[in-house]
Amino acid sequence: MNAWFAGGVLAGILAVAIYGVLKKRKESAPRYDERQAQARANAAKLALEVLTALMLVNGFVREAWQFAWAGPFLETVVLLLIAGTVYVLRCVWTDAYFALREKPKTWERIFVAMLVINAALGVMVILDGDMVEDGLLTFPAANLLIAAMFAALLITMALKRRKDRREEAEE
Repeated sequence: MNAWFAGGVLAGILAVAIYGVLKKRKESAPRYDERQAQARANAAKLALEVLTALMLVNGFVREAWQFAWAGPFLETVVLLLIAGTVYVLRCVWTDAYFALREKPKTWERIFVAMLVINAALGVMVILDGDMVEDGLLTFPAANLLIAAMFAALLITMALKRRKDRREEAEE
């Protein structure tokens, strides 16, 4: 594990911990209405179905063709990231990601910061030549995948905001 990756992981853990403590002090658990709770449940079901399909395909490819694209742990992380991204994007699109009193603008800034940090760490991994080792994707490549997840999230948020504005203008 290189120093850039370790530093990025540590910074991410620290940022989440600090944010969690501050949020807990500020307010109680986020509140979702019934429609949001149902939309979140549907998104979770979809994410679980996607994860199941990805695991089956990955297992089949590994066994049938004896082809591995990453180590077992990284494969698991990638599949979980994809399923988690499906969940988040579905929640954003159905207005179920943010609680009733949460402000998406604040979160957008955090998402942009996470995108920039992970993209920068991913570029450093590429420049250091640590992306692939012995024909397998290495764990530091996860930074680029996380950056892609945040990019997809930000794009979905922007498209959803645009769609909502158009619908409001039509009314």
